[in-house]
Amino acid sequence: MDSQEKPNQAFYERVLRYQEKSISPEELKQLNQELRESSEHRAGFAQICETSRLILEASSGLPTRKESQDSSPIRLFPISSGWLVQAGIAAILILGLVLTALVWNKGSVGHEPSIVQQESDDWGQFVVKVEEVSSDAVFENANGVRENALLGKGWVRIKKGWVRLKFRSGAVATLEAPTSFGIDSAMRSYLEYGKVSVYAPESARDFVVATRTMEVVDLGTRFELDVDAKSGKSKVEVKEGLVDLHLGSRGTQREIRPLEAGFSAWFDASGSLVEISGAEPKPNQASGVETRLLAHWTFDEIDQDGGIADSASHDLDGWLRGKTLPELVPGVSQGALNFEEHAQVDLSEHLSLLSQVESYTLTGWVRNPGEVLSMIFSLSGETESSRIQLYLSPKCVNYGWQDGPNYDAISGQVDGWEAGRWYHIAAVFQNGIIRLYRDGGLIVSGSLGRRIGTPISSPSSVKNPKHASLGRLHDGTQGERSAPQWFVGQMDDVQLYTGALNQRAIQFLYNHPGETWKTKTETE
Repeated sequence: MDSQEKPNQAFYERVLRYQEKSISPEELKQLNQELRESSEHRAGFAQICETSRLILEASSGLPTRKESQDSSPIRLFPISSGWLVQAGIAAILILGLVLTALVWNKGSVGHEPSIVQQESDDWGQFVVKVEEVSSDAVFENANGVRENALLGKGWVRIKKGWVRLKFRSGAVATLEAPTSFGIDSAMRSYLEYGKVSVYAPESARDFVVATRTMEVVDLGTRFELDVDAKSGKSKVEVKEGLVDLHLGSRGTQREIRPLEAGFSAWFDASGSLVEISGAEPKPNQASGVETRLLAHWTFDEIDQDGGIADSASHDLDGWLRGKTLPELVPGVSQGALNFEEHAQVDLSEHLSLLSQVESYTLTGWVRNPGEVLSMIFSLSGETESSRIQLYLSPKCVNYGWQDGPNYDAISGQVDGWEAGRWYHIAAVFQNGIIRLYRDGGLIVSGSLGRRIGTPISSPSSVKNPKHASLGRLHDGTQGERSAPQWFVGQMDDVQLYTGALNQRAIQFLYNHPGETWKTKTETE
């Protein structure tokens, strides 16, 4: 039965001591009981709350009721620290939680996070639990963030030390000072500046940490995100698993770029990608798939029948075809092939082997590539609707594919092709992700095409393969029309591996023209 006892001075003194964290366990128990059992006490709190709201709206920029219901991203407003104001705000939460516990809100939605200290494990409307706080931690909202506190939507701003937060979804975020971190929901957060380390188990797959210029979508990983408070530059480093980077601010056309474990990405203040690089090299193995040399075309000599020997152990010899056969010229390692238009190294005799390749690495050297498109490697079916291709354009290294009616591609931008200079090109495909390199540096990676967003194809995806070439794309037919593409320029030292070489291996091949990674590892 509801008590009609009126609040007295002792009641308000207990509230004050609770706010000052000096309340005794016996007084806390009594305060909880008064709020549960007395409508007069609840009405008193409600009256204080309304007065506090009017004061805050007038003097502190607190959003109106209409603004408080807005679902837009987290916003910051100043909050008064007076105990009377905070007690009033607490009353609303007490009523909203059906009086199951004593609730103390240090702010309001869009401000500092709402705080509750409960004896039970019930999350209620709250989404984050403070798991641990360093002994030297200093917060702007000092009265709120403490171990075992539950937080609602709002900001955590740490000035010194660190704090670990566990989201209701299971995601764990560790903040290192100085950091300003926004709590939005159990699956979404916002980093204004500073550093956050995130672990997301399967229950928190697709957990998001957003910034002003991008969103990091966790696909079951460990990653770190760092945003510089002064420059606005940011860095994402993936420790385990995979993340998707949704580049661009909300409301704009976003580019989705995956980032794998062991890789880091740097962005300028506008959100433009500056660099992607590998972390410390790991053993050269791709998800349990052994990496081994499948073919090595050195182009050091041409036999009398136009044969191009494979110096590896699988005898994937090629044959020169075309109107004007390529000639030998000096290369990065002995000879190289000089391709004029309408010439190729035909590898179609080896379709049964090439079409079974899933994870693979293709590397080679090029000089003076043609001004429009220069086709390095292709594998295609009877028609253009099934193919893969690695090719160069004036400002890009490109990987394209078609598995059906629509063509798609991923392109890594470069600064052009200096006349007379040799460049090392590499394409690595593993677990649905393509990575493109030039001169040992990663220039782009992706799991979806940039044109229409289709998944990337591998050689094993090509249906009914009919053609495989170095220097030509047969491109199939459309009715009576055929549109082959060619390589124009010099090509040398092309290597094909099963499995995905890591960045250390790619850099070795760039620094040691003519050698293979297998040769390197066997001598270690």
